[in-house]
Amino acid sequence: MGRVVAAMRDPFPRVDGGGFELLRSNGIPCDVDLLEAEARDLLAPYLKRLRTGTPWIIAKWAMTADGKTATAGAESQWISGAVSRRHVHLLRARMDAVIAGAGTVIADDPMLNARLAPEDSKRLGRTATRVIICRQTLPPLASKVFQTADQTPTLLFAGPTIAFSSLDEISDSGTLIHRLESSESTEMIEEVMLNLGKRGMTNVMIEGGPGLMASFLANASQPSRCLVDEWHIYVGPKVFGGGTAPGPIAGGGIEKLADAPQLRLQMVDRFEDDVRLIYRRRADQES
Repeated sequence: MGRVVAAMRDPFPRVDGGGFELLRSNGIPCDVDLLEAEARDLLAPYLKRLRTGTPWIIAKWAMTADGKTATAGAESQWISGAVSRRHVHLLRARMDAVIAGAGTVIADDPMLNARLAPEDSKRLGRTATRVIICRQTLPPLASKVFQTADQTPTLLFAGPTIAFSSLDEISDSGTLIHRLESSESTEMIEEVMLNLGKRGMTNVMIEGGPGLMASFLANASQPSRCLVDEWHIYVGPKVFGGGTAPGPIAGGGIEKLADAPQLRLQMVDRFEDDVRLIYRRRADQES
């Protein structure tokens, strides 16, 4: 007689141990929760969406060894090397959505898609939805994300002060439009995350600028609030210096050390002269 061994029970309400009960009722022994801690770590994105209805949020940026994301003259391409950039595209290919703000689309006109080498395309077939969050300003219709919306799913979240008439041409491009109820940045982000969770998205990645990153990190009324679950930080072999050169997160920042999110180092990779650091929030600070 065989037996079933499982790392942990699936908490999905429509399952939640039903399979084990069926097996046991037919005389098949089941050993469950033998590696529950390891399984919870591996399945963290799935478990979070079940628990909260919102996706697992990854923040990604490239910065210099002194923590700058651009020079004082606003030059940023390229801080990291070609191998790091390939891994970013591999990461995008694992996501349900890639998120950027209107400012990033206006300034950089990015595609926000995964451009893979042929050998990578064979094993990674997912196409992430491009999500653009617009509080007050819309990118121009000529932006690449709108011009290619018929090829790559594109979803725009518009703040309530943006006129309906301004959205018509963008909608005609094939971009899906969702009107947000709040114009307050924190509430907007939380509304977006709930919407993406309802759309069945489990893993999403922020590739926006410092302002959008700040909206996910904290605000004045809730300094310890942080929506980011995981950080992928690419450190390039450059030093920019300068007090006006931007860093990865703008805004007022966190004033008290005790309010800063506590992270644990998940992985360190070396890509030629670049280093990738992957951090997660500590389990006792998870949402």
